[in-house]
Amino acid sequence: MNRDPAPSDLHKGSAPSAIELLIEFDPVACRAWLEAGAAGEAGIDDGFRSANLTVAAGLEELLALLNHDATQRAWRPAAQVHQVLIWRTGDGDGIDGGGLLTVDLDYPLGRIRVGCLHQGFDDFIADAATCGIDAAVEALGHVADVVNHTYATFRTATKAVTGHPGPVNGEDDATANPG
Repeated sequence: MNRDPAPSDLHKGSAPSAIELLIEFDPVACRAWLEAGAAGEAGIDDGFRSANLTVAAGLEELLALLNHDATQRAWRPAAQVHQVLIWRTGDGDGIDGGGLLTVDLDYPLGRIRVGCLHQGFDDFIADAATCGIDAAVEALGHVADVVNHTYATFRTATKAVTGHPGPVNGEDDATANPG
């Protein structure tokens, strides 16, 4: 597995209060949203599973829906989040089922893209037998965890270099760090 040591289940509120969550993820609302038709729209069925190397492709569709569906309540991004994307990866044999996650953030001085470490096909879902909507809920929770952890690391690194963690919730440095 390619995961950094990360606080588990950041999306469930177990994160320390110092971590600013970019994505608040509600697995119950996600399941309801998927069952109400989003799964069909994204092509999520029993073939959506890590063993079939279909998770990254399915996440690409799900993230596109979540980035543009203001009515759903499963995926609540912070104000500065423009979008979360997955960039599917391949190896010498073709598609490897994994991908790189990125989050585009809007700040007063412009948009930045923060990239997460590579996620292998087996990083998104703990049990290879999990499929369909169950797998989609788990995979989206993993994406939220990775994005939140990566952003917390980014903010810590920014503070180490500059002396302050940079903009918060789209504020510029002067507003976020007066004086």
